[in-house]
Amino acid sequence: ECHDKSGGYYRDDGSTPSLTDLRNFWKRVALRYKNNPWVWFNIMNEPGYNTNATQEWYDLHNTVIQDIRAQGANNLIVCDGNNFASEEVNTRAGNATDAGSATLTFGQTLLNADPARKLVFSFHTYNGWIWSRDKIFDFVTRVQNKNLAIMVGEYAATTGNSLGDYDVTEAARFVVDVSKAKKIGKLIWHYWNWDGNALATSQWGGADGSAVNRTDGTRPTNLTWFG
Repeated sequence: ECHDKSGGYYRDDGSTPSLTDLRNFWKRVALRYKNNPWVWFNIMNEPGYNTNATQEWYDLHNTVIQDIRAQGANNLIVCDGNNFASEEVNTRAGNATDAGSATLTFGQTLLNADPARKLVFSFHTYNGWIWSRDKIFDFVTRVQNKNLAIMVGEYAATTGNSLGDYDVTEAARFVVDVSKAKKIGKLIWHYWNWDGNALATSQWGGADGSAVNRTDGTRPTNLTWFG
């Protein structure tokens, strides 16, 4: 996954890295890993910053998908949603809107354009998703009702220094609950606890994932609820 343009887009407008750079990168990666189905390609991290999903989101993802498939790679491709992957701006009131979500707006069209039809859409559940479990449940349900695969690409107990350690513990709890109910995958951000996500209650070595007190295959006894 490329993290150079979070909150924006790769463009051929003189900026670095450019859209051409991104395309060339994925062509090389596709050639290298096309015979390894365990490698997933996440095109870019947290694209866009608009209230509504834009055509640029679709065009960039479709262009790179076609480049990857042209190399003979049928690997699973992950597409982050709109607006830093949050898929939503007006977060406090009501459910996520179709217009605010790249997945709901363009997902079916993008899947149909993929020669391999192997896409999963990803959203990140930080401060935009702390308001209710039902909001997350509703969004996932609507995506699944379009016969699209969805996953939580990032979730965590705090957002770290980027938002002043804004507490999103409730959103993390909602994700755990909804992911079980809806049978979707989720990836924690982050294994290391520099972002405030304590996974272990250790007296030594910090409180990240490396501080568990059992490494022999039995269940650790010093995990936090999040760990």
